Amino acid sequence: MKKKQIIPFILAITFLIFIVIKITNHNKERRIAQTINESLSIADYQKNIPAKNSSYGKYDCITPVFKGIGIAKLNGKSGLIDTLSLQEITPIKYDVVWSMKDGIAEVELNKKYGFVDSTGKELTALEYDFVVGFENGLSNVKKDDKWGYIDKRGEVVIPIKYQMAWSFKGNTGAVKLENKWGFINKLGAFVIPLQFDYVDRDFDPVLAEVTKDGKTFFINRKGKCVKNCP
Repeated sequence: MKKKQIIPFILAITFLIFIVIKITNHNKERRIAQTINESLSIADYQKNIPAKNSSYGKYDCITPVFKGIGIAKLNGKSGLIDTLSLQEITPIKYDVVWSMKDGIAEVELNKKYGFVDSTGKELTALEYDFVVGFENGLSNVKKDDKWGYIDKRGEVVIPIKYQMAWSFKGNTGAVKLENKWGFINKLGAFVIPLQFDYVDRDFDPVLAEVTKDGKTFFINRKGKCVKNCP
């Protein structure tokens, strides 16, 4: 390439490099400015965030649990509340309101347990030493160191006489009586006799883990061993 041709070429390359540097710096400045603006926006937003409890009215906390219903806490007590109107569904009188399922919540007062529904009606007297949430229409409850089952009307449908009772899985529940475990149906009749030393909960969904004579294995809903048989 001749000398006269080289000089314009060098000038052109130099100009292109200058343009690239200029664009790069401009974009960098824009990114910095954008970051600063975003930071300022976040800071401004944080300054205007309402106080934590300002939307709770007089309540210390409201936790939504079921279709427009929340658990409200005030001065160490709990109750159910309409989360939109802040109208109390139950008095704020319970020591604890546990989570709500299918419109029914477990409540505790003075170390006694019961249930309330979504209208605030107490389905049971607060008379139980412990309750477990409803499964398949039944709740296993403890009273005077014995276990049984109630339905969603609060009525005892399987006598409170067992040493232990697991929640119903399908149509069967595992119970302990006379230091042995077996399985009952919703009428309280045994479908698998008392014979096991332990039952690890219940059928999930078709097998149950049981222990007998020091051996742990799995049975089906007919009581027949199908896995890890001794």
